[in-house]
Amino acid sequence: MSPDHSCKVNKTDFKGEMDDEAIRKQTAADELETKRWKNRRRMAWVSLAFLIFVGFWVLFSPDIDRIAKISDVLNAIIYSMTTVVGVYMGLATWSQIGK
Repeated sequence: MSPDHSCKVNKTDFKGEMDDEAIRKQTAADELETKRWKNRRRMAWVSLAFLIFVGFWVLFSPDIDRIAKISDVLNAIIYSMTTVVGVYMGLATWSQIGK
């Protein structure tokens, strides 16, 4: 028996053959998941940039009395932004482990 040397594209996954409709559905699901993580990543980067900005503002702000007056609000903002960044990192890691 001679081997078949024809070039065929086999549309399969680990479960077996997929038809065109299943491929379209999987592609649409992958695109949706990519968009979802893109928005989450953007939110985490904006939060991280804001945390860096607030940190430098507090370090280099000449008016210590004003910072003392808004310290409670500042702490709440810092904790919430840190939570957003931490949750994104944790969920991204968990998602990668789950695949």
